[in-house]
Amino acid sequence: MKKKIKESLPKVLLFFIDICIMLLGVVLIILPYVFRMLPVNILSIHFFGDSYQSSLVFFMICTALFLGIINETRKILKTITKSTPFSELNVKYFRRIAILSYILAAVFLYKTIVDFSMPTPLMSLTFIFMGLFSNVLSKVFLKASDIKQIEQKTEES
Repeated sequence: MKKKIKESLPKVLLFFIDICIMLLGVVLIILPYVFRMLPVNILSIHFFGDSYQSSLVFFMICTALFLGIINETRKILKTITKSTPFSELNVKYFRRIAILSYILAAVFLYKTIVDFSMPTPLMSLTFIFMGLFSNVLSKVFLKASDIKQIEQKTEES
């Protein structure tokens, strides 16, 4: 019973990630239309004068970067379902997640400087820690991948 749950969990997560990817794709497409319908005073982000364009650019950049993070997470789960979690691919995926997280943190830091609101520095810190955590995981998976390769070479000899 435990083995069945253990094997099905990554598949369930993959299903939910696929739904998130589809929803974020839809958000990227309809975001300009939704922003046109909102009252002007709701859109209070002023990067370069026009709050509509500034808000739209900010949210589209954040959505696209977050979509990239979710896609890399999906790739990691796919390798786990194939029973190859400690592969070089996962190291690469974790590094990409770290880079995307740092970029998101920079976007939120920029917004904090240009147009301060309380959640933006917290979001920036969240993505900095997410990037650091992804870097640590990439190192752990690299080490595990190296040990796996040494073990396979030892078995072959």
